[in-house]
Amino acid sequence: MDELDSIFEAASRARLLRNREVLLPDYVPLELPHRSEEIRRLAEVVAPALRGERPNNVFIYGLSGTGKTAVTKYVLRRLQELASQKGAMVQSIYVNVRQRETPYKVLADVAEQLGLRVPFTGLSIGELFSRIVKRLLLTLGSRESTSLTLFVIPMTETLALWRCSLTLVRS
Repeated sequence: MDELDSIFEAASRARLLRNREVLLPDYVPLELPHRSEEIRRLAEVVAPALRGERPNNVFIYGLSGTGKTAVTKYVLRRLQELASQKGAMVQSIYVNVRQRETPYKVLADVAEQLGLRVPFTGLSIGELFSRIVKRLLLTLGSRESTSLTLFVIPMTETLALWRCSLTLVRS
């Protein structure tokens, strides 16, 4: 075994951290201590999505690092888990707009999370949005009447949970 192999072998055995994921900026723990009131209030706003109804808009603001994103992602993850158990169709899409700084890149991330493959560049914003809407209509088209709620979480100094709704009624 040469020197490089011994370095790699030692690194694979030694573990300073049990779970390095907890250090990632997008990590959300399974439990959020000291945020029960914020979690409850946000859950009350988005809960109607479980019944196929449109939730109200909510605006979340505060200083950086106070848990706005963590609470929002936590609540949406739990909403999605419960929806899956109940057979409701709820999907959350997360895009960090600080990392995806143009509208095209934001929409491309949304498209990719919906299973669409889009080119890195070359499409107009309108075409990209049109493809997203077509994918949503295809996904929802098998139901008689379907309501979709799309949550977009922008990462700015203040975090807003924006909602745009699309209702498909087949005749």
